[in-house]
Amino acid sequence: LKQPFWLDWQEGLAACHLWLLGCRRTPGMQAQGQMIVKMPNSQIEVKARRRLQEPEAFEAFLEEFQNTLIQMKENDAKACVGDLDVSQNPLTAAQFEMLFNALALAGVKVQRFRMFGCPALNDEAMRHLADHFTQDLTSETA
Repeated sequence: LKQPFWLDWQEGLAACHLWLLGCRRTPGMQAQGQMIVKMPNSQIEVKARRRLQEPEAFEAFLEEFQNTLIQMKENDAKACVGDLDVSQNPLTAAQFEMLFNALALAGVKVQRFRMFGCPALNDEAMRHLADHFTQDLTSETA
C-alpha cells in the first residue's frame, strides 16, 4: 500500500527541520579563517563578524587591515573593499573612528558596510561615519 501524500510531506519536513538544527550556529561560535581576504578582482573582503570581541583583537585586525589596504592600493589604484563586515562586535565609537580613519588614509572605496548588532553604534559612532562620508570621500571613492 502507498502512504498518503501528507505522511511523506510530514517526514520530509521533520528531516528538513533536523538538518536545519544541525546547521545552526551557537551564539558563542565564531567564524574561522582569515578576517581579511584578498579577492582576485582587486577587492578585499573583511569577515570579522563576532571576531573582534577584545580590544587587542581589534588592534591586531586594524594594523593588518591598514597594511593590506596600503599594499593593495600601491599595486592597483582601483582596489576597493567589497564587503566590510564588523557586525556583532562590541566596538566603541573611538574604534569606529579608527576604522574610518584607516579607510580615509588608504583612500579606498567600500561597496558594502555591515555594522549591525554593535552596541556602541550610537550617535557618536554615526557622526564619525558621517564625517568619513562628507570629508574623506572623493568622487572615485564614493
